[in-house]
Amino acid sequence: MGLFHVGGFVNRHNCHYWANKDPGMTIERMQSQPKILVWCGFTSTEFIGPYLLRDTTNGERYLEMLESFVWPTISQWNNIDEPIFMHDDAPAHYTRTVRNWLDNHFPSKCIGRRGPTL
Repeated sequence: MGLFHVGGFVNRHNCHYWANKDPGMTIERMQSQPKILVWCGFTSTEFIGPYLLRDTTNGERYLEMLESFVWPTISQWNNIDEPIFMHDDAPAHYTRTVRNWLDNHFPSKCIGRRGPTL
């Protein structure tokens, strides 16, 4: 997943200004800037996405994406035998409903927090 700010904001988190004296520099920024989250998936032969999420991702929105976008696409692939699903440990990926869904659709084939070691 990638998070993109759409209001012209550049994340300067990794930009530093070093000086012997306080330069009095300030950086203005808006709170709650508009942003979009982009999700995609891939295998060695297939690509799925991008899927755009306009709101903050939570378990409900992540599950909706899995059910309505990811699974229908993967189900149509003919050359994928026993796919393995890998995600990070973001809170939305670890809700009970998402874990149950992943356990049902990718039994013992989901890599993430408390997933099997393959």
